[in-house]
Amino acid sequence: MEPGRNTGEARTPKLAERARRTITRTRGFVHDSRQNLASGARTVGHNVRMAVGRAAERMVDNLHVLFPGLIRHPVGSYLKRAYGEFTVLELRDGVPYRNITAQPESRKIVTSFLRSLRLSYRFIPDVQGEPWYLDVADNINRLVAEAGQMPYPGGDRFQPTLDLWLSRIPFLVNIVQREAGRKIVDSLGFPDAEPLLTMVLPEANQTIRADVTVGDTRYRLQCQVDYVLWYGFKANTDMLLIIITPKAIDEVRFAAPLAAMSLVYHLRKAAGRNAEIYGLYTDARDFYFYHIDNLGRYSTQPYVGGDRRLFYACRMLVKIFGQGYALARAIKLTPGFARMTELQVERTDDTVYDPIHQIMVDLRMPHPHPDVAG
Repeated sequence: MEPGRNTGEARTPKLAERARRTITRTRGFVHDSRQNLASGARTVGHNVRMAVGRAAERMVDNLHVLFPGLIRHPVGSYLKRAYGEFTVLELRDGVPYRNITAQPESRKIVTSFLRSLRLSYRFIPDVQGEPWYLDVADNINRLVAEAGQMPYPGGDRFQPTLDLWLSRIPFLVNIVQREAGRKIVDSLGFPDAEPLLTMVLPEANQTIRADVTVGDTRYRLQCQVDYVLWYGFKANTDMLLIIITPKAIDEVRFAAPLAAMSLVYHLRKAAGRNAEIYGLYTDARDFYFYHIDNLGRYSTQPYVGGDRRLFYACRMLVKIFGQGYALARAIKLTPGFARMTELQVERTDDTVYDPIHQIMVDLRMPHPHPDVAG
């Protein structure tokens, strides 16, 4: 210590620095606490709004049943989120159609259409016999092994882009299709299963459309979807699954499949056919499933977060494919059935082809005897 230097003066800078650090930490703690409280309050508020909204929907739904002439059928909160997925075209005889999607009246047209369907949200438990029940997966090890072979998006990159994640979806569709194909072959045998493998096929980049009349004017509502699972005739809208993928990394379109599903439901109901339909919104990481039954009740099942979400989604997709094979078989067993479906006649460039079918075709091809070949 230097002679004559006051020890109190030497300690003053250290005390001041400690005080500044303490104040900074306290401010950071208070700021983080405010952020956490605000986030928690927003989450609680959202959950309360959803619960109150669903309760209100059920109440209005019940009132509509009691007083159909006074109370209109409600449009549920999930369906309202899907409003922006519709393209609305005005149809007039003798003149080209007019795109009025951006016009104010388009929302009224969509609302009128959705009300006419009388769809209602229902919570459906995950129990046997319900759409979200998953059977014991005897093939889970094979699914896990094949899913593990999908390319990791980005390779060695630390931040893979959305496009790289979405590049996994065709692999995922083929994995599920292959597993479902194996199951139907094991169940029915190859001769009976072979026609079904060419009927139940996914197809990419499809447009679903339906014509409706509101007042005295005809309109066409249409939705663009990424994948459709056909199980029969396109002319009959024999589809069981609609898949939609995001277009941006921060996109919030979780209810997008419901728009296209409502069009399919409308077309099938109008034709007197079973209108059950599944939907999926996914970026190959999180999976939001939807289901509309033949009575117009829709429900949702998300598989988000965690390491096992992919395999739950795979099992659900295998189940949906299996249901598609059952529907295709019912068509084949119809008395007098002889026609081939559109995809059996000719696959398109957008058809997601199942490798298992080609393998089976190769197995059925006659191979020359070694002596003859020599």
